[in-house]
Amino acid sequence: MQISMITLYHPVPWEYLRTYRILLVLLRSAELSLLVARLLLFRVPLHLVQTRVFRRPSHRFGEEALTGVSMLRHTLEELGPTFIKLGQILSMRPELPPTIRQDMQKIQDWVIPFSYDEVKKALHRELGKPMEEVFEWVEEKPIAAASLAQVHRAKLRQPEEEVALKIQRPHLHGTVVIDGMIIDILVTVIKVLLPEFKKKTDPTIFTVGFKDKLEEETDFILEGKYQERMRGYSSSHPIYHKYIKIARVHWDYTTGKLLTMELVKNYHRFDSSQGQQLLEQIRIPELSPERSYHLVLVSLFFIADGLFRYRFVHGDPHLGNLYVTEDGQIFICDFGMMDELTDDDIDFLLGFTASAAYYFDYARLVDVVVRFHQGPKEEAEEVRKRLSPIAMRVMAKHGEKPSDASQTILMSKLRGTATTSTDTLYAAVGVGARLPPSLWITLKVYCYLEEVAVTYFPDMDLVFLFGSGIKKMLKDKMAKELAPADVTTFRAVLANTTASMAGPDVTTFVEGATARFYS
Repeated sequence: MQISMITLYHPVPWEYLRTYRILLVLLRSAELSLLVARLLLFRVPLHLVQTRVFRRPSHRFGEEALTGVSMLRHTLEELGPTFIKLGQILSMRPELPPTIRQDMQKIQDWVIPFSYDEVKKALHRELGKPMEEVFEWVEEKPIAAASLAQVHRAKLRQPEEEVALKIQRPHLHGTVVIDGMIIDILVTVIKVLLPEFKKKTDPTIFTVGFKDKLEEETDFILEGKYQERMRGYSSSHPIYHKYIKIARVHWDYTTGKLLTMELVKNYHRFDSSQGQQLLEQIRIPELSPERSYHLVLVSLFFIADGLFRYRFVHGDPHLGNLYVTEDGQIFICDFGMMDELTDDDIDFLLGFTASAAYYFDYARLVDVVVRFHQGPKEEAEEVRKRLSPIAMRVMAKHGEKPSDASQTILMSKLRGTATTSTDTLYAAVGVGARLPPSLWITLKVYCYLEEVAVTYFPDMDLVFLFGSGIKKMLKDKMAKELAPADVTTFRAVLANTTASMAGPDVTTFVEGATARFYS
């Protein structure tokens, strides 16, 4: 086992002794510096010798041609769990150049697993007894190893059931706390040394809330509650309960650092050859028979429902967390990064989606961005002035006006990966808009849904995907704002007010557009 300064961490002196915190930060900073030096002075030169002199891939980098951007990614991987998670956050920050964002998306979920001896110690510590008393067997080799934890197959003695054990990495909480403070210090240094960068965007927005969210991910009891909540949503729906699979949590064997779940077998990644074959073969009678990839459509609707109907977001719905089973279901896992939508999040999504997909009005779209801009009024007006012509060009590129004059709602087609919403968001931060950090996990999911939809359903429109949920959001919003004098007429008043908010006949149109799924 590699010896690290993290082993010196203890939460009590960290909380009360400033000298102790400073000492650990200095020692950990020296350790991280040595890791970077080993990467740059030993591993990179060795890779260059092997690939250019001996013409064979290196053990560390394979045949990859190293660039400045890829070296940043490899450096974050070398520095450990906290920095890997930071790289994943950077991959969805529109302030950064596309080359950096795209390369950061390559950060892998699989990392070097910790030893089986550490697994046994962790199980003994968390369950209060030797693992042999609880499990008939625990497989030595993990089936998955990520930055924060790894997963092992096992079989409980009581009840006699095979399970999946998600076991937290040793000393993870101390790693997150100390490295989080180091990252905060680095951001402060950047703000001082790079004032030009600060003028465009405050570097603090890259990390604000980052440490708190990461500390939440280290609490497996909280993750288990999120998982059961999502499982409850799927089991109560007439379609989801048949086609969405979320593992059941065994609470008797779950702690803050150990999550014991039902073992799901025979599943494949969406983008694997086996997964693609299953997606092409499976047909779902509840959906129109002419479409292929029906399971993908169900998963998109499930995540969209979490976003728009339940106000509860799975913040990391990448292909590494979505699988197709041989039983014809979508298996969704990893619920550590979840978030509740605030009223401001709802207002932003409603305004943004209505402007882009319903009204086809770039001025409305810019108004939404300016309204949520966090900065002085003069700065907001400058954002409006610079963003307006860009938003107009984006809509002209990706949108099309209704062919029927009576059709007042834009059927916004998804064309390519550069859609109206993502392009406008990237442009907004490029001209200095500072949106609330809490919005980015929501917008990440929103943009992910569009990108997956365009891959499998090029002709899908936003109304079909988001319509029913947006309708519910509008009604919920108006229910809070209206103060009805007559309870018997409240529903009619609410329906009329909702329709007036989103345009003529929006309720009827949305219901018709989504009837194929929500029947």
